Amino acid sequence: MTDEFGIAGKTLLVTGSGRNLGKAIVLEFAARGANVVINTRSNAEEANQVKEEAEALGAKAIVVLGDAAYKSTVVDLKTKAEEAFGHVDIYVSNAARRLHKDFWETSDDDWHRYLNQQLTASWYLAKAFAPGMRKMTASDVFAPNSGWNTRLPPLFWKVYAQGHEAADEVPSIKEAVLESAANPDRWLLTPAGLQISFDSDEGGCYACNPGPLTVPWSTLKPMLASPDLATCKSPPVARP
Repeated sequence: MTDEFGIAGKTLLVTGSGRNLGKAIVLEFAARGANVVINTRSNAEEANQVKEEAEALGAKAIVVLGDAAYKSTVVDLKTKAEEAFGHVDIYVSNAARRLHKDFWETSDDDWHRYLNQQLTASWYLAKAFAPGMRKMTASDVFAPNSGWNTRLPPLFWKVYAQGHEAADEVPSIKEAVLESAANPDRWLLTPAGLQISFDSDEGGCYACNPGPLTVPWSTLKPMLASPDLATCKSPPVARP
């Protein structure tokens, strides 16, 4: 299986992954080369079967039992995942319960039990894993506050100017391209790479009309990791 999304070597954690959708997610990522952390509330046999299937696909896998509705379980998931793989790159809050009662039969205890499973578990997972993800470099975590919005403008200007030799002679064009590339609302993640769209209503872009530009992930990530973008070779431009 191809790895067009760069999943190989990443670590995935999925709660409620002993069957159904959770299991399918684990096996899909395992087939693409990810390490996987499998979780079920109490069914060790079920979880270990998924582990065997993931390992048969070439993945490294561990099983952590426990109910993600409890903070202690999420702490255990984090500890064991980091012991095995260093850190977690992707987590999926998938575990859920089905309350087979109508409104009149549902007690307050029922309500809180299922609310914790469906909602509180996601809170615990986010608090446990999101801080570590924020500490990763801009080439690993795509977010406006990761520094991309300051490093993308000169990168995309290089890409645009590469195909427009006279672009430097028109300051309004450069200003419009830099402004558009700094705006997260113009960014679009695609399987091919990062796409930037430009506002044709802005003065410079009305004249240059670049259309959307896409930079492949394979060349974008090393360029963003470089301390000096000017020393990097400009990647090819793909137009969707």
